[in-house]
Amino acid sequence: MKKYIVFLLCMAIGFAVQTIGQKAYKFGDKTQSALTSALTISITPASSLTLYTLTADTNVTFNAVTTYAVPADLLIFRIKGNTRQRVLTWGTALDGLNDTIATNKTWTYSFIWDGTAYKKLCKSITD
Repeated sequence: MKKYIVFLLCMAIGFAVQTIGQKAYKFGDKTQSALTSALTISITPASSLTLYTLTADTNVTFNAVTTYAVPADLLIFRIKGNTRQRVLTWGTALDGLNDTIATNKTWTYSFIWDGTAYKKLCKSITD
């Protein structure tokens, strides 16, 4: 009986979240996308965790469209510089200091949505 009540309560909460216009993700909803290098890249995250990979062959400005963003959504960028240093500029809705990545190095950046912008949590070099 307790399991049935808990199930009904979870269904009611899920319905309430959907009716107020927020996304209701199942636990662990995530996507992965490979980006094509360009001077400006605009992304539209559509899940609670999104991983973007990019081999940068030019300096890049990233912008985020926040139509579906809810607090605590995460973005992860894994970016590799190919033949020379590349400048990464965090543009619209991405709050963080610009970075320069070295030749043949892969950097990983994490961002979290706080209701107004994706804030940079950390950066790390992976090779």
